[in-house]
Amino acid sequence: MKKKQRIKEKEQYQTEYQCLEEVYGKQIDQVVHCIEEMMEMYRQSGETAVALEAADEWKYRYLESRGILAEQYQCIAGILQQIRTRICHSRDVTRQAEADLSKVLRCNRLILEKCMLLDGKNRRKEAILYLHSQDDICIPASAIAGLMKEVTDTEWMVSGDSRSIVTKQTSLVHLEEQPRFFLEHGLARAVKNGESISGDSFSFQALPDGKWMLALCDGLGAGERANRESRQAVELLEHLLEAGFIPDTALRMLHNTLLMQEQELRPVTMDLAVVDLHTGIGDFYKSGAVTSFVKHEKDTELLQPEALPMGYLPMLQPAHHVCRLQDGDYVIMMTDGMLDAVDKEDKEQHWMELIRKMHAANPKDMANKLLIYAMAAVDGEPTDDMTVLVSGVWKK
Repeated sequence: MKKKQRIKEKEQYQTEYQCLEEVYGKQIDQVVHCIEEMMEMYRQSGETAVALEAADEWKYRYLESRGILAEQYQCIAGILQQIRTRICHSRDVTRQAEADLSKVLRCNRLILEKCMLLDGKNRRKEAILYLHSQDDICIPASAIAGLMKEVTDTEWMVSGDSRSIVTKQTSLVHLEEQPRFFLEHGLARAVKNGESISGDSFSFQALPDGKWMLALCDGLGAGERANRESRQAVELLEHLLEAGFIPDTALRMLHNTLLMQEQELRPVTMDLAVVDLHTGIGDFYKSGAVTSFVKHEKDTELLQPEALPMGYLPMLQPAHHVCRLQDGDYVIMMTDGMLDAVDKEDKEQHWMELIRKMHAANPKDMANKLLIYAMAAVDGEPTDDMTVLVSGVWKK
């Protein structure tokens, strides 16, 4: 009798989840349809536009911005479609674990009010828990992630949008399945002679869906203005990627923002890597940046630049490289001040051989060794800002 009741409750719960999916799924489909209609209007108006010479700067900027705006609409539609697909392909497994989870949490002085456990198709698992502690104790969300492993046999981590501490007030704790890989970062830099601040900016930033952003931006010239412009570019790129825009579109949107500024054009170079910690796949994008390197166990891979810096008049087409990263690999990005420090005919090959033979205890150690080598090549007097960013990839 109890078995039949449990089956009935499970079927009822699944029906409720399917209804929720259908209601919100239809709303998302309607929004996507509206966006596609607006995109079509932009395409039709674009067909009548007369081709302009690049010298006609402001008209060229207008036409290009209209194209970027249409692309932004398309990207937003794509993000909504991803959410729709995620809802459709997620399997609700709450009932299978809820009773055991509630028991384990209660033994640790936590009261589970409600929860939802999702097992996504070809995606990591997720858990959304509403709970509070007994009495006045405070329990870190990381401890709850450990308790979840006892019930689900899955390694969990606390999501970036989750409460970090659970108190006697009801809190929402959002957990995600631990990715297979993790990154460690190292940075070394030197400022151009006569300047007080570097014109290079960088970022190590966690992104949704278990991804990490690595970015290195070189502003035009050196000093405070170059620093401000490169820093603003990196910060905007962070915000776009955090919002869910794909890297190619985020770079083009950033390019358009630089292009539409009222002052004279001030291009910046951008070196971007987005690493999926679940699969180890790294997507590398270059806009005017110099060669990057991926150091594997037995060889070193060159990622060559093939595109203009961001902020020039021609439409941006960032160079895109895909690389599968393995346990123990290193990703090395550097600005032209580092690359050009060596007085060699084939500088990329020279740096590649140096990196291939280099042994380092960690990414910070490698970054320091590379900067020391570059500084020695210019007798300790850099004629340009030098920045090297190193990320190591390891399995958990």
